[in-house]
Amino acid sequence: MNETSSRTNTLTWNDLEGRDSVVRDQWGATVLQLCLSCLIAVVGFVGNVLVLVAAYQLYKHRTHRNTRSTYYIINLSLADLSIILLALPLEMLMHFTSWPFGEFTCKFIYPLRDVFVMVAIMTITALSVERYWVITGPFKAKPNQKHARIIIASIWVIGYLYAGLPLVFVMKLVKVTDNNFLTCETSWKSTAEERVHVILTLFACLVVPSCIITFCYIKIAKSLQKLQARRTSIVPQEGKPTTSVISLVEQSKKVAKMLVIIVVAFCCCVLPYTMFALVAQFGHIYGTHFVWYSLFISLFFAHSAVNPVILIIMSKEYRSEVAKIVRRLRDVCWKVEAVRAYFTDRKAHTYRQHRIESENGAQLMESPGVDGEQQQKSTEL
Repeated sequence: MNETSSRTNTLTWNDLEGRDSVVRDQWGATVLQLCLSCLIAVVGFVGNVLVLVAAYQLYKHRTHRNTRSTYYIINLSLADLSIILLALPLEMLMHFTSWPFGEFTCKFIYPLRDVFVMVAIMTITALSVERYWVITGPFKAKPNQKHARIIIASIWVIGYLYAGLPLVFVMKLVKVTDNNFLTCETSWKSTAEERVHVILTLFACLVVPSCIITFCYIKIAKSLQKLQARRTSIVPQEGKPTTSVISLVEQSKKVAKMLVIIVVAFCCCVLPYTMFALVAQFGHIYGTHFVWYSLFISLFFAHSAVNPVILIIMSKEYRSEVAKIVRRLRDVCWKVEAVRAYFTDRKAHTYRQHRIESENGAQLMESPGVDGEQQQKSTEL
C-alpha cells in the first residue's frame, strides 16, 4: 500500500502559475490535505505522548499479572507516534519540494510507513489474542511479560520483513518534471508484480487480522456469557457472587469493548483508502480524483490519532493518569508564571524606586539656593 497508481501527481509551487482547472483542483486538494495533516499531527502527537507517559506510570504501579496489556498499548502508541513523526511529514513533503534526502533514505526510510501501519494492526491483533487467551483459558499456561516482549519483538521483525524489505528493491528516485524535481516512488518491473504486492499486503494487513480478531471476539463473547451465567447462578446459592468472578466479568467486558471500538475505528480509517487504491489498481477512476485522494489518505493516517483518543476515553485507568499528568503540567505552568510574575514585580519595583530616587536627585539639583541659605544662617549663628 506504499505506492499505488491512485497517487496524485506531485504538486510544485511552479504549478501555481497554471490556469488549468486540473491544476487548481490539485492545488486545492493539497491545501486540504495539509490542513487535515496538521490537525492529525497535533492530536496524534499529544494523544500518543500522553498515553506513553500514562502507560509508564501504570507499569510502575501495576502487578505482574496486569503488565502484559501495557506492553501492547505502549507498542501501539510507539507505532502510531512513528507514523505521525515520520510517515506523515514525508507524505506532505513531496507535494511541495523535491526529495531532499537522497536515494538511501528513499529506499530504507520511506517504506517504514507500511511497516508502522502493519505493526499497529498486528499489535491490535496480538492484544485481541492475548485477551482471548486470558478470558477463555484454552490452555493451562497463561501469558506473561516474557511472552509479551517476545511477541512484540516478533511483530517488528515480521512487519519489516513482510512490508518494508520488499519495497527496498523497488523504491527509486524518479524525475517527474524538466527542472530536476525528484520524487520517491516505487518502480515495478510490471503491472502484474505491483498487483501481486498490493494483494499480498492487503491480505496480510486486513484479511488475516480481521479473521483472527473476529474469531477471538466471538469466543470472548461466548466466554463472557458463560461467566455472566455463572455469576447469576452463584447468587441464589451463596447470596452474592464471588469477587473474583465479578471482577473478571466486568474487566473483560470493558477491555473487549475498548478493543472492538479500536478495531472498528481502524477499519473505518483504512478501508476507504484501501478500496480507492484497489479501484485505481484494477479499474479506472474517472475525472479528477485529487480531493478524494487527499481525504482518503488523510483518513488513512488519522487512525494514529484516533487510537489514543479512544484509549483515554474508554479506559478509566488511562483517563485518570492523563488527568494527573494534565494537573501536573498545570501546576508547573502556574509555578513558572508565579516565578515570572515575581521577577516582573521585583523588576518593576526596582524601576519605580530608581525613578523616585532620580526624581528626588533632580529636584535637589534644581533648588540649590535652599541649602545655601541654610548654610549661611548656620554660619551667622
